[in-house]
Amino acid sequence: MNALGLIEVYGYLGAIEAADSALKAANVKLIDCEKVRGGLVCVKLTGDVGAIKAAVDVAEEKTKNLNVYVSSHVIAKPDDSLKKILEINKKIKTESKKEIIKEEKSKVSKIETDNKIIFTKEELELKTVEELRRMVRNIKSSMSNKQIKYARKDKLIEELSRYYKRGNK
Repeated sequence: MNALGLIEVYGYLGAIEAADSALKAANVKLIDCEKVRGGLVCVKLTGDVGAIKAAVDVAEEKTKNLNVYVSSHVIAKPDDSLKKILEINKKIKTESKKEIIKEEKSKVSKIETDNKIIFTKEELELKTVEELRRMVRNIKSSMSNKQIKYARKDKLIEELSRYYKRGNK
């Protein structure tokens, strides 16, 4: 990594504009586009010092036209330990994305009775609490009307799952 360019903007739209204009302006590579906090997004670029300076200048100008520019900085020769920090951040992001995918896959487990699918957990999650309450009232549930009235979504889904797993239709 010869140089590191950082451009901080408000919002994803500003980040896309900054990255696009920087990549078109000079021979640089996009490292990352990181959501910082409070709507701030940091675009990270790498390349030759001159190319990074030119790319950051163009991106700064374009994002100022959109009124989303916050700040920018060019580090000419970043230390090797800075490379490690950037790599660690990438690994953390990849691992958290993998965890999210695993969670989504686990939600798709199906409620089955006699090998017949009634609802998937995902389908029940998409229903409103009122719809779930109506469904629970229409089955032979161990919950009282008062319990159904004040039950949270997860409890209602749990009750429906139990009912269908017992083999009731």
